[in-house]
Amino acid sequence: MAADRLQFQIKEIAEESPMERIEKPVVEFTATNNKKEDRKAEYRKIFEAFDMKTAVTLMLKLNKEFGGHEAVLNEYLLSLQFGIEMEKYVSNKAEYERQKEIKSKTILPSSFITLAILEQDLLNKINKENSSGKVSFSDNQRTMVQGPPTKESMSPLPDVPKPNVIDVKSKNPVDEILSEIRNMDPNKP
Repeated sequence: MAADRLQFQIKEIAEESPMERIEKPVVEFTATNNKKEDRKAEYRKIFEAFDMKTAVTLMLKLNKEFGGHEAVLNEYLLSLQFGIEMEKYVSNKAEYERQKEIKSKTILPSSFITLAILEQDLLNKINKENSSGKVSFSDNQRTMVQGPPTKESMSPLPDVPKPNVIDVKSKNPVDEILSEIRNMDPNKP
């Protein structure tokens, strides 16, 4: 469900990975570092305020009015950023819109967090972690080390020795009975 995916993505971005906990020496401190930290703090704030039950309830109640689940979730994310309870939208739409307009003036529109921005930030984080050496070998490095991939090397199953099978063809019971009857035949010399 969309709300589960949203909760997972926020959690992944808000939590620090073990690689981020290790302090790296910084040569220069720029405004982009501050911006990244501010964005991360905003994700933590959203993660702490996010409620799955509320998100699902709002998605069901406001689906037709907003035109889809994603639009409802985007509005819910904005309400979490502004510190407004979106449940007010259901009871008093005008009051909610007034509070939203007041709060939106204090935050730059470029810093709004939506589902698309959240997904992009998560992809950037994953790519950064992968390029920082967390992954041991990429596919290109494997082919350089091992040569071209073969059918056996592409198999995810471990190598298992082939069993030696002895011919286990069963004997026909009718042949045994007929030979026994022939042996008992008195006319046979």
